[in-house]
Amino acid sequence: MSVDAIASQSLRFRLRADTKGQHEALDRSFAALLPIPEIAAYHHFLRMNHAAHGGVEAWLATTPLTQWLPEWPEWSRLADLEADLDAMGLTPVAMPPFALDEGGLPEAVGVAYVLEGSRLGAVFIHRGFEKVDASARLPGASFRYLARSGEDKRFSRLAARMDELAFTKEETERCVGAARFAFDFFMKARDDAASSADRVMVPV
Repeated sequence: MSVDAIASQSLRFRLRADTKGQHEALDRSFAALLPIPEIAAYHHFLRMNHAAHGGVEAWLATTPLTQWLPEWPEWSRLADLEADLDAMGLTPVAMPPFALDEGGLPEAVGVAYVLEGSRLGAVFIHRGFEKVDASARLPGASFRYLARSGEDKRFSRLAARMDELAFTKEETERCVGAARFAFDFFMKARDDAASSADRVMVPV
């Protein structure tokens, strides 16, 4: 087996390892969501995700991702986030467009990994909310995005497709770089979504 073939098999693990610090920093930002959710933290979480999803999903629509994964457009959760914001009277965050210098399949896969991973994180938050009856603790809150994020085990489906890829070493580096860029975009959305009323970030 060639070095490039071995590298492609470990693509998911490279992505996980090389974005671990960013991932953990983003998770720490919303420590106030669990185990007992705070409404300000939840507002912040929704506004950040709406802003980040909007930019990332629009960019991914311009890439070869849908040729590689035709069902991708059906995985969008932007409408769910919009519904939550509307139901709770939250103002969307204006974000600059998400843009990478290159938009090939390696970049698209790296960005999709981060986006779908964020939805996997929402699944764990939703489970935590259910354990403490968050709907009773947060009257008037809408949970459509959280409730639908785990449908069809999509992160697992994406991961299985990624295991079929045979990226070269250079393509793998591009994929990882795009994933890191996507995490940076989420963190900018986190910062831009924070206001005096819902700032819940943990300094990193």
